[in-house]
Amino acid sequence: MHKYSLVPLQQLPELLWLEFILVRRLDAAGIDDWHMRCMRHLTSLRLQAVVSTNCIVATGDGRLITAGERSEVILWLLAQPEVVASEVRIGVPLCRCGDAGEAAPRA
Repeated sequence: MHKYSLVPLQQLPELLWLEFILVRRLDAAGIDDWHMRCMRHLTSLRLQAVVSTNCIVATGDGRLITAGERSEVILWLLAQPEVVASEVRIGVPLCRCGDAGEAAPRA
C-alpha cells in the first residue's frame, strides 16, 4: 500500500500544494491533532488531501478546486498559530507514477 494516495495524471495541474514550516516539532499527540484539524477543514470544503507536518496536497472531490476554495485553504493554514511560513504551488513538481498511470508526491 502506498503512503500517499495516487492521483490520475490529468488532475496534476489541479492539485493545490502547500509547503509550510511549523514553529516547533510536534509530539505524537500534536501530530494527531494537527492532522485531524487539517482534515476536518479540508473535508468541510469537499476536498481530498494528503496532510503531513510540512505539506498539504489537496484536490477537488472529482471536480476542479475553485479559487475560493484555494483561498480558504491558504487563509486557514496561515491563521494556524503553529505555522510561521508557507509556500503555495499548483501541481506537484516532485512525483512518482503508479502502474495504472497515476501520480503521487514523492515520499
